[in-house]
Amino acid sequence: MRRRGGAIISFIASLLLLAVLGWAYVPQSVRNINVYYTSGVVSPFAAGILALGVIVVLVATSRDHLSPDLGAGLVLSISLGILTIVLVWVLTGRVDVFLAPGWAFPAQRWILVGVSVLLVVGAGWYAWALGLFSRSR
Repeated sequence: MRRRGGAIISFIASLLLLAVLGWAYVPQSVRNINVYYTSGVVSPFAAGILALGVIVVLVATSRDHLSPDLGAGLVLSISLGILTIVLVWVLTGRVDVFLAPGWAFPAQRWILVGVSVLLVVGAGWYAWALGLFSRSR
């Protein structure tokens, strides 16, 4: 269970990241949300695509199509890329592009950051549990 805990957290965080990205489309129009998501230097949709990659790597690792060490390394590097993309979007995106009464977009941005951090923590735990950070390897 110790090895699988980080993988499970990474898997759940990837699903949550996709859900948070899709959650914005529920109360608003597609055009307004697309303008909002593309207002920064990079779109968080790139992070969503990478989250799908994390899910694929974790499934491939669990079915023994990838070695656990390679899978953990891939998940950790992809997770760091996701966190970077989300942070760049949060810091460069314009909040004033979308002003909807009764719906707090800034909260959605910070939830996305929190889920990305959770993804990195899970991936780090997974890599640590496999011993990828030890000097004796």
